[in-house]
Amino acid sequence: AREQGLLETIGWKLPGMRRLAKIQQRIIRLANQAKLHSFRTKPIFMYGFQVPRNHQQAMELDHANGNTKWRDSELLELKQIDDYDTFHDIGTDKRPGNDYKRINVHMIYCCKHDGRHKTRLVAGGNLTETPIDSVYSSVVSLRGIRLLTFIAELNDEAVWCTDVGNAYLESYTEEKVYIRAGPEFGEREGHLLIIVKALYGLKNAPNLFVDHLRDVAKKNGYKTDEAEAVLLKTQPKGATNALAHHIDDVVSSAHGPQARLVLESIGEDLDMGPIEELNTGETASVTYVGLQLDRHPEGIDVHQGTYVDGLQVPPLT
Repeated sequence: AREQGLLETIGWKLPGMRRLAKIQQRIIRLANQAKLHSFRTKPIFMYGFQVPRNHQQAMELDHANGNTKWRDSELLELKQIDDYDTFHDIGTDKRPGNDYKRINVHMIYCCKHDGRHKTRLVAGGNLTETPIDSVYSSVVSLRGIRLLTFIAELNDEAVWCTDVGNAYLESYTEEKVYIRAGPEFGEREGHLLIIVKALYGLKNAPNLFVDHLRDVAKKNGYKTDEAEAVLLKTQPKGATNALAHHIDDVVSSAHGPQARLVLESIGEDLDMGPIEELNTGETASVTYVGLQLDRHPEGIDVHQGTYVDGLQVPPLT
């Protein structure tokens, strides 16, 4: 409307000006479309490796590179998903109820700084209805981690760290959705798979996992601190144990062996990874949320030195 009014003013009322303005708008629109097309089709590289956009391109890159790295990463991801009984296979003939909605899934590919090829199967959560309730799930901040380790250091407490493997798949989804398996599923291509677990990409997946993690922690006597994603437990003598989480990374602090015992107890309900300790009074190092925690006699250093040292970018091929 503004441009229309401008074209009606004196000085713009020249023969052909309206037509020229429309041509310019068309050129700008075509340029934006070309930029979008280039963004969607141009090759993507990570640490010197070309990253595929879909399963077909992944197979083409494997053939061109003379290896099966991308397919191996796909099979590893599908195996881990099957280990958690994420899908209920109903074959090709049966159909789920009318209350189920069909969505899509797709593979997301990436390369780590050390050259590892990683694949993640993600659901098209954008195709589902937006939940009425909030699906926000908080995580501990860097400030919270520093406070936890600082208080642990002051009180001569042990600090233990671990992570939860395939975290979201630990909880069950509340959404009634299913997919039709694509070629990446191998022999199951064409089968209808009902999604049972909180698959990555579903809108309520993060919130469901965090609720499950906190329920397990509360079973061990912890209470939630609303200011941070930290759960606290008061001991009989007034000491306070802390348990913080950043999605699937968990850190615990307590006197004596209690911090490790808590993580081991939680590990009975969740698939925990290796539990690492920051030994009191000894030089030790653990990694938490990409941060390296080094304990020295004079205190704790928080940095990312190990990550930076491992950045060995291979040459482009």
